[in-house]
Amino acid sequence: SSGINAEYGDAASTSDHVTLITGNRYRALDSLYEREFREHLSSGKLSVWHRAFSRDEVREEGGESWRYVQDVIRGSPGPELVKEITENVASVFVCGDAKGLAAGVWEALIEGLELHTGRSREESEWYLKEMRTVKRYCENIWS
Repeated sequence: SSGINAEYGDAASTSDHVTLITGNRYRALDSLYEREFREHLSSGKLSVWHRAFSRDEVREEGGESWRYVQDVIRGSPGPELVKEITENVASVFVCGDAKGLAAGVWEALIEGLELHTGRSREESEWYLKEMRTVKRYCENIWS
């Protein structure tokens, strides 16, 4: 097996709903797994794919434009993502830069938990830390 399944396994096989958020610099240049992601969308292994491009102004369906992964979490997909995490016991896998991406995603999820569940900041941080403890929040990050 090659490509994304070889790197991360077939996570989609354990869930009915799989949301993928990818962040790249340029749509035209950074499409390493695009064919595979589109195939997974077509087959139903992947339910939703949101893309953010930090150097392009690219509008997704619905007219939203996201520069970074954390912008997607703060945007219109945010309430559904929080619902998946809190009600449907979804897991979160973060892969990327520790200072920018990982820290930004962590903060955006805390904000989303506060906004969409009514938890305090402390409760939201605790919730994510617990997710990390039980391996529902996994990171493959670098500096």
